[in-house]
Amino acid sequence: MIPAGGHILFAGLYWTGLQKKGDVVKGTNGYTGVPNNPPNAAALDQVKFKVPGSATYSSLTASQVDTGPIANSSGYTAFRDVTAQVIAAGSGAYTVADVQTGTGGNSFAGWSLVVAYADAGEPLRNLSVFDGLRIVSGTTSADIALSGFKTPASGPVRTTVGVVAAEGDAGLSGDYLTLNDRRLTDAVHQPDNTENSTIADRGALVTTKTPNWNNQLGYDSSLFTADGFLANNATSAILRAKTSGDTYATQAVTFSTELFSPNVNFVKSAEVVGGGDPKPGATIRYTITATNNGDSSATNVIFTDPIPPQMTLSAGPTVSDGVGDASTSGSTITARLGAGASATAGGTLAPGASTTVTFDADILPDRPLGMVIDNTATLSFVAPDLGLPISTVASAEITVNYPDPGIVKTFKTSSSNQYTFDLTVTNEGTIPTTDPVSVDDLLGAAGTLVSISGDGWSCPGGVPPCTRTTSPDALAPGESYPPLEVVASYPPGSDVENSATVSGGGQPTGTGSPALLNDSSSVAPGVSLTAELLLSKIALAGTVDVLEETAFRLEVRNPGPATATGATVTDTLPAGLTLVSATASQGACTDAPGAGDTTEITCDIGGLEVGDSAQITVTTRPTETLAGTTVTNSASATSSTTTTPATATADVDVRPATDLSVSKTVTPTSLNLGDLVTYEVTATNEGEAAATDVQIVDSLPAAIDPDSAVIDPGAGGSCTRTGATISCIWPGDTATAAQRTVSITANVLGSVPAPERAAINRASVSSLTADVNPANDIATALLIVLPLADVHVNASGPGTILSGGTATLTFTAGNNGPTTATDTSTTITIPSGLTVVSLPPECVLVGSTVTCATGALAEGDTVTHEIVVRADTSLTNATRVPEATIVSPDVPDPVEANNTDVAPLVAGPVADLSVTKSVDAASVAPGGTVSFTIAVANDGPSTSDGASVTDTLPAGLSAVSATSSAETPCVISGRAISCPAGEIVAGSSLEIIVVATAAADRAGSTLVNRVKLTPGAQLDPQPGNDEAHASVKVSVTPQTRARMRITARSNPTTTHPRGTVRLVAAMRNLSKDMANGVRACVTIPARLAYRSSTGRRIGSRVCWTLGRIGAGSSRTVSYLALARTTGTATATATSTAYNATSVRDTTSVRIRRLPPAPSFTG
Repeated sequence: MIPAGGHILFAGLYWTGLQKKGDVVKGTNGYTGVPNNPPNAAALDQVKFKVPGSATYSSLTASQVDTGPIANSSGYTAFRDVTAQVIAAGSGAYTVADVQTGTGGNSFAGWSLVVAYADAGEPLRNLSVFDGLRIVSGTTSADIALSGFKTPASGPVRTTVGVVAAEGDAGLSGDYLTLNDRRLTDAVHQPDNTENSTIADRGALVTTKTPNWNNQLGYDSSLFTADGFLANNATSAILRAKTSGDTYATQAVTFSTELFSPNVNFVKSAEVVGGGDPKPGATIRYTITATNNGDSSATNVIFTDPIPPQMTLSAGPTVSDGVGDASTSGSTITARLGAGASATAGGTLAPGASTTVTFDADILPDRPLGMVIDNTATLSFVAPDLGLPISTVASAEITVNYPDPGIVKTFKTSSSNQYTFDLTVTNEGTIPTTDPVSVDDLLGAAGTLVSISGDGWSCPGGVPPCTRTTSPDALAPGESYPPLEVVASYPPGSDVENSATVSGGGQPTGTGSPALLNDSSSVAPGVSLTAELLLSKIALAGTVDVLEETAFRLEVRNPGPATATGATVTDTLPAGLTLVSATASQGACTDAPGAGDTTEITCDIGGLEVGDSAQITVTTRPTETLAGTTVTNSASATSSTTTTPATATADVDVRPATDLSVSKTVTPTSLNLGDLVTYEVTATNEGEAAATDVQIVDSLPAAIDPDSAVIDPGAGGSCTRTGATISCIWPGDTATAAQRTVSITANVLGSVPAPERAAINRASVSSLTADVNPANDIATALLIVLPLADVHVNASGPGTILSGGTATLTFTAGNNGPTTATDTSTTITIPSGLTVVSLPPECVLVGSTVTCATGALAEGDTVTHEIVVRADTSLTNATRVPEATIVSPDVPDPVEANNTDVAPLVAGPVADLSVTKSVDAASVAPGGTVSFTIAVANDGPSTSDGASVTDTLPAGLSAVSATSSAETPCVISGRAISCPAGEIVAGSSLEIIVVATAAADRAGSTLVNRVKLTPGAQLDPQPGNDEAHASVKVSVTPQTRARMRITARSNPTTTHPRGTVRLVAAMRNLSKDMANGVRACVTIPARLAYRSSTGRRIGSRVCWTLGRIGAGSSRTVSYLALARTTGTATATATSTAYNATSVRDTTSVRIRRLPPAPSFTG
């Protein structure tokens, strides 16, 4: 347990155990205990460490492991500095797990945490920790010389000695410890059995351990009181570990003794300037006094005090009641004190002398209530008699205190549209309020204040804010004022909201003050009284035909109890019911597509007072999909003051419907004047219901003599003619799939004007049954009355043209008859950006128009005109449309739609890209690297954008890197390298460098590396130069051969059994070429035991795969071994490479017996 104000200086974790199993244990009852080896003898240097407050362990690895024959010719000790972990965790229970040791008789294990700490309230002491394995056995002893201290000149000298040791047995005596030849002994330790398997503190067994055994089974960790063992003014001592029979091994020895030095009393106090409480923003004055109560002077006295981060310096520092110099650097105050102090050095504080430093600091405005602000100052000085630097600390704590009135608003009750709230103010601070407290209340947007009052509250005019005075009405911490009652009214259907705030009371109000967080409270009980709507709906026609309009009447009514605001009626038309219109007696209606092909009609009615209503008319038309069905139309009504929407439905029956179609033929399709023509008109019932009273109406064209018409309606039909209109009816039902046909024969008039020579006869069909598809109820037939000539033109071309390039356009003029077209001509319009290069002799260019004389065209004749045009060099990313039109002025053309045609030309950007590839060397050594350079050039005329380069390495080459001058980097995926080219302006180029490694097994092969360029959005007129390749031969040549040298050495060259030695091999490339695939191996002699390395152990060798070693470069490898037996151990080091001859060297280490052990000095 570290005392309050103590500071940890050092913490070391020590553990010990056996590397192998102990002896077999046999009991008097016949029991035989079988020993076991450690669970993991290779992990002697590892333990699990858990600090106070942690639920998990962390793994620790020892920084030092010592081994020796502690018991059963085995034993080890391990150490790890854990100062940082202990400082962070502080006092509490520490746990260690996984200390490796064997089990059985004559075995042991244990761990200790040794902590050295400073405490300003304690006398000055010399603290020393001596660690390292030292085995005391037989009649041997170990001495530790202690110095670097001076005991007090008079009075008792108080000393404490601590020992951590292994293998001390409770039943074996003869072992002891002495300080200046006086044995360490107490109530737990006998004078001749100091190491007796106990954990004790100055004569008392330690019980705060788990498990709490008295006998530690071969492990000791104890503190001994040695007061008076050292004389006054002593400067040295001898600590001796000795035995006359028992064997034990010390791992750590601690020494603590009081010193002769200045006794500087260093104290610090803090107070609020001007009195009051330490609130945020308050100024705290710190007073620090150093007084030398000792027998000697303190020199180079320096005071440092970091300003806490929760504060800012506001005044000082100043030195009073003494001599000194004070200054501030950043947030740290430094004062050099005592006689002779200067701006750069501390002075002398003589015995009885005193000095004081003061400064002011302000608490930051955002510091929370209850925060403890610790300000610790350090005084450092030198004790002249010791020549040692000494430091002491003094601290002062302040706790942030202030009143903190907070407010809570609660909903109390409601009656009709009036709501009652309580506002309660509670002091959540640590001191009573010091200023008046004020409460303000803010109703929601719809609220109206009725009253506000509360016992002891002052509300001028009956409205907020309301206040309470401080005296005699100060509010104690944790106490509450009587609540304020607020009564407010809210319109029906409105949101009931109320917020309140509190201020004053002396709470801190600076920016970021936590006291402001509880200064407001809100409550929203819900919505005031609502209006429940009623909705009715009827269909104005109960039965309708397909496509017949039908209307629905809706009425929404508000029976109360409150006004309905924002009333809305939604009518959902089912699929197949088409909306015609929707109108409302108030407000407006809109429609939008709904789910599943429905239509959502939304009518915003607005407000409805209690008892009011609104009417809506929705007109619809059923489609053929609803024929023969009953349609249900649903609607709903709601408002912002309605909780449950009102709903209503209405049904309408849609009569069955059919689908009549009509077709018409004319025979012949063309004839001369006065010839006889026959029309045949057929009506077909394609629907799913019979058609009643089918009627066909045929309108003869003007070129036909109606008086010559002979009409035959077939069985069951009758016809009448009125002028050129013929009407035929078939009474009764025409069944599904049945047909009705009428034949009409008539003569062409003897004279037909040219506009009427294309005679179109139109017929229509109808019935008394609704038709779901009127689109097929009309049919026509065209009769051509000669002479007529259907001339036409066809334009064609390549579709694209290069900027500055040419294209050949072909225009073919023809005549579909039936008569010859005379004096025909074709006019071709050339758009801007295109220039005519050549014309056929029959064509003439005027401006941008080419006119070609086609002449007379008999039926079936065609004439072709070819025109060559050139695109402007500036024409890119554009479309130009040459247009051709043919005319025949002498003969009418019945079909003018084919008299015009176009031949569009798209002028895209052109970027002439090319790729080349080169290699930096004709050959490469196995395992060596080779560089390929890829160049992409743009010969224009346009900028290339979006091109990419793909370099596929052949088998035997592995990509190392690919560097592009483009902004986007290359991507390497296996042997495929993809490089986006980005933007390459005309006349510029892109360079890519690919570095690859040749495989070691490809010697003698010639590897061909191919690259392909893929153009971007621009046309590449010469794709033939978009691929390239380069070759390299894999071979060891005089130019690629490397020459290696290996040098072996050992460090040290002479050692002793169980001593460590490092075997080192250094490789150097003596050639001017790279050495590839370098591998080094060093043998393990029989007299050495392998311990560790960065290489891989393979049998009796350790090998390293080093890769490449550059020309003139070196690499060094090594492994650590443990000497086994005396003699000479010789190791052989070898080095191989893909392109170099194997080399070797040897080194030896001499192993001699260990000289007599030196005395133990820690």
